[in-house]
Amino acid sequence: MSKSDNPIINEAIACGSKYAQGLASDVVQDSLTREQISRRIDRELVAFRQWLQTHGCDEDQQAAALQVFSHRVSSEILVLLYLIETTEGHA
Repeated sequence: MSKSDNPIINEAIACGSKYAQGLASDVVQDSLTREQISRRIDRELVAFRQWLQTHGCDEDQQAAALQVFSHRVSSEILVLLYLIETTEGHA
């Protein structure tokens, strides 16, 4: 089964992207530090893990979904932080 055929992985991708969009808005509006961003992501990972547990996912599925979710959020936020840092002072 490829990841694209796995509904739990698809959900992790979708939830990760949705969360990253909301977090990105907060990063820009509130000038969140990397530490604040990290704490928020950690809290959301706990919530996502709880959601996975309530949907009957085994530990392997949870681990894979959490990794995908975390990677999705982190990669999108890192791109945003890079853009912010490289454009500061150029606006």
